[in-house]
Amino acid sequence: VFECNALTAYSGNGYIASPISLEVGGTARVYAVRNPAHTTYPITWETSNAAVASISYNATNFAACTITGVASGTCTVTAKCGSVKLAYSVTVS
Repeated sequence: VFECNALTAYSGNGYIASPISLEVGGTARVYAVRNPAHTTYPITWETSNAAVASISYNATNFAACTITGVASGTCTVTAKCGSVKLAYSVTVS
């Protein structure tokens, strides 16, 4: 078992870093890179408020996540790898 010791936000190729501003119905793609790359811990995602922004990610590629604006407000979307977290601040208007 190789523990994750860092998560880094990746931007480019359509992916963006925090902070994220969306309109209702708008989407943003985010990507987290784990270190070391050969860690056996998966990256999982969660939103602090699904009423403001929903998330979806492909079970075969846990590093990428799509955030969708649901209603006006703010929330945090967090990537987790073991005990390491990477937070994205999201504002929906």
